[in-house]
Amino acid sequence: PLVAINPDGTLPYGQYLAGRDIPAGTYVLYESDPVFYGNVDVRSDALNRYPSIKGQDTYSGRIYVTVSEGEYLTFRGDIAYPLEMAPPLEAGDRILRDGMYLVGTDIPAGTYKITAQNPLEGYYKIYSDATHRASSILRGGDLDVDKTITVRDGQYFFIFGGSIEAQIP
Repeated sequence: PLVAINPDGTLPYGQYLAGRDIPAGTYVLYESDPVFYGNVDVRSDALNRYPSIKGQDTYSGRIYVTVSEGEYLTFRGDIAYPLEMAPPLEAGDRILRDGMYLVGTDIPAGTYKITAQNPLEGYYKIYSDATHRASSILRGGDLDVDKTITVRDGQYFFIFGGSIEAQIP
């Protein structure tokens, strides 16, 4: 039975088999500690061997991850929600911090300025989906300097070690 999800809809950090412990689908993961980072990986087995990795990322803030039946979702972070139970994104100002944003839902399509916060560790990726697979990366790079990026509806805009300024007209 699918019993890993708490009554309030959350998943504590750990490893879950999609189709046994949790339903296959998209989840929203959170890591709110500014000192520690979350890690997520999707694997084909529970042995944590390198060849079984299908997708992985280090993150801070709020990110999406999609798992298919038979895949193992492992994450170290605060908490996760099934997509339909996740709290909505709250952007209190014109600057969005580390995280993953679904273009067309969380942010509008357009051109954004990424500001590097720590040039030694920051990077960004534009994904076609939320599987975190290398084959889903449309483009990306280090945040050694500030960058201007254009994104389209349906893409996932991932940033680590930087911030996104509101859309540039």
